[in-house]
Amino acid sequence: MESHFENETLIYCRSSSDGDDIGMGHMVRCGHLAKVLMDRGVNVRMLTNVNGDGYDYLHRQGLWIEDPGDLDGYDFTADTLIIDLQENDDEFLVRVRPFVKKLVVVVGAGKTITERTHWVADMVVYQAPAMGGQVKSVPGERVLRGLEYIIIDPIYINTDCWEGMSIYDAVVYVGGGTPKDYAQELVDALNSLGLFLALQGGAYWRDSISQDLDNTRLFVGTMGMVVYEAMACGIQSVVVGRSEDHVDVASSLHSKGITCLGLAKDVTPHELAAAAYKAVGKPFFASKYVDGLGAYRVAEEILRL
Repeated sequence: MESHFENETLIYCRSSSDGDDIGMGHMVRCGHLAKVLMDRGVNVRMLTNVNGDGYDYLHRQGLWIEDPGDLDGYDFTADTLIIDLQENDDEFLVRVRPFVKKLVVVVGAGKTITERTHWVADMVVYQAPAMGGQVKSVPGERVLRGLEYIIIDPIYINTDCWEGMSIYDAVVYVGGGTPKDYAQELVDALNSLGLFLALQGGAYWRDSISQDLDNTRLFVGTMGMVVYEAMACGIQSVVVGRSEDHVDVASSLHSKGITCLGLAKDVTPHELAAAAYKAVGKPFFASKYVDGLGAYRVAEEILRL
């Protein structure tokens, strides 16, 4: 079988349906992993079946992105397939398995991951801390789970913990999937409380907010990869979740400075702003719980397969 994918590593950021956008966190961590692997001389191709802000972000990072084409038709061969799934699809994994030497699945909390996923894949990489209620282990499985494997920009290796001096009171970012106008109402509520803000998202989007997070006291918004970036800067976060698994993950990090008020649909922007205002006024003993080396660790484990 011939294919232009042969002897290459494919990183496929896959939405559950063609054309639908996918969370920026999925696209961003795929981009970080791609660049780290490319630094080691790996021939990487980026694939996605979505378009939108995440697609544009990867282009700005200098990464060439292709439509999955042959991949979705299962007429291809590749050395390694790294697939970041919006929702797990065991049937899809089983169908592509014969065409790749190594199959790596990247997931968030992994609520839809099954024992079959662990059996089919050579490695499952969770983007969440170790939590209870995980699937039972299967023979030969390789699993990466924990804060040391969180894939964020390696620039965070060099960020320092908050030491009491800051430019901003809070960095604000509300991801997709929240109620309409939630972000603007949150910003208005925080402004009314007199907080000095750095904004991310929409018209204020920047590809990296490491400097803002390194110069603020607090992150406010939705649970996602930005929370791990905030943890790399040793600052606390006050968030809502866009799904039950987001709430579960954020709640498990409470001892590390993450306060989750519940699902966004159940928490008003004014309630979130009030909690953030209270957090800004409290003393917080910072610790760098995410060291920024996760992309390197994951890449190294993939190369060892």
